[in-house]
Amino acid sequence: RKTVTQKTERLVLSQYIFGGTWLKKDYQFIQMQKIARQVLQRIEEERGLTITIEGHTDIVGVKAGNVRISNRRAEAAAVSLIRYIGLLKGLDSTEAIRDFLNNRNCQIRTRGYGSEKPYEVIRYQQDKFYREIIGDNSEPEGRVINRRVEILLEVQSVK
Repeated sequence: RKTVTQKTERLVLSQYIFGGTWLKKDYQFIQMQKIARQVLQRIEEERGLTITIEGHTDIVGVKAGNVRISNRRAEAAAVSLIRYIGLLKGLDSTEAIRDFLNNRNCQIRTRGYGSEKPYEVIRYQQDKFYREIIGDNSEPEGRVINRRVEILLEVQSVK
């Protein structure tokens, strides 16, 4: 009988100003470098890692426009992440980076969710787990939190 084990880790990469797809350069550099180191460590530890870069928005604006913005955020973050992984590994071309990822059986995907997945956390209290929505779109603070990119790291092993 086979057992499938899945490990998942979620990293919040960035938050955006209203309607924006880019961050302040200094913050972006520092945050992406930190995240790229974590992702590279996971790539080297785990074969078959699937990395999904998810873009999100708040509910302000037209739904289709928010999906486009979230897709652009995810794609821009993927390009940046791949570039940083190449720098950290000393790889000087897109082809060399692609070969490194393929040799580790690593896939990088992007997905824009628009406003359909408000930011939430899982809490534990009184012997139960429950989900708490932190990105409440009815509040200004919640809308700010929902303008984000997350990196989901997943690996499945079959024994």
